[in-house]
Amino acid sequence: MEYVKSKNPEQYINEMVNVSFCCGKLVKDPKAEIKNVSVGITLMAICELALVVLAIPMTVAVVKSGKTSGFVFAGVIYAFIFLYGLISVPLLLMRNARKKTWTMHKDDDRHFDCDKEGLSYITDSQKIVIYWKSLKAVRAFKYSMIFIPKDIKTKSILAPIENFDNVKAFLAENNIEIPVIGNTALENA
Repeated sequence: MEYVKSKNPEQYINEMVNVSFCCGKLVKDPKAEIKNVSVGITLMAICELALVVLAIPMTVAVVKSGKTSGFVFAGVIYAFIFLYGLISVPLLLMRNARKKTWTMHKDDDRHFDCDKEGLSYITDSQKIVIYWKSLKAVRAFKYSMIFIPKDIKTKSILAPIENFDNVKAFLAENNIEIPVIGNTALENA
């Protein structure tokens, strides 16, 4: 099966990041709504920065007052900021790393090999084989599609939406019974 490159690479990569963060959710429910986690992660990081900036004047006031209750309050606030940072900063770094990785990879050497047993997704550096019997569904989004595994241990494969019709046709021609979940927003457009 011919691998078709995305006509909208930036939107495709952004959507891939969002979908990749929600793979566990899709394994549980292939029709689950996928939210734009990139926006949420960015807002979390901005809130973390704002909390740090707002804590500076508080620290100055506590030091000037010299009261023990002020130091306790400041300690609680800084503990909260620290714990919030333990969540927001790694998510931001993970999102940026995924986006950078997928931006650096070129689609030039990618292709699918399909047969009645499964799907091989081949790049210049790796070959991922997923058997049809280990897939729960194929799901389309606006710019991407995903092969959703039955369990979290199996890899999922993301591809540009331009491949969706070819995949549907291949599955139908070979009587491979995997639910194909189209993007209703696109189908109604």
